[in-house]
Amino acid sequence: MMNKVKEYTIKNGKAPSDEQMLKIEEQVHTSRYVIYDFECDTTSTTSVVNTHIPNHVEIDNTHIPNHVEIDILSVTDNYNYDHCLRLKKSFTGYDTLRQFCEWLLNDTNANGATVIAHNQSGYDGRFILQECVRRGLHPDTYIRSGSRILYMTFRKITYDLLIV
Repeated sequence: MMNKVKEYTIKNGKAPSDEQMLKIEEQVHTSRYVIYDFECDTTSTTSVVNTHIPNHVEIDNTHIPNHVEIDILSVTDNYNYDHCLRLKKSFTGYDTLRQFCEWLLNDTNANGATVIAHNQSGYDGRFILQECVRRGLHPDTYIRSGSRILYMTFRKITYDLLIV
């Protein structure tokens, strides 16, 4: 909640009134969070490239999401994870990224939620960005530190991707 108060103060140049504090508190207590974690196939495949270069071998060392676990939370007064948990969901298979992003972009449980992953900045967030760009969605706000993604927002779908 303190971040929302600070955000308000910076935006408006003054501290919020009591009435505005109640609105901020309600906004915090009605927030939804999507917590997720990708598991990936990191198997390296070796294939001979169809060229005229003798003995040329190409190594494909990509990470392909093949499972994602998702928890959807709504904050309550006691801040107990199990009590805040509203829904558990998962996707499995080599189209996990497409399925997850389809759900994330269109499901009412995810709309307006803050989306958080264990390694959002260095790993999981890259998959989300890659799939969104493939779909023609580019982040409205994009903050990074080197190659690490710290924060993204997409106006069309009104959710945040945050590093935790």
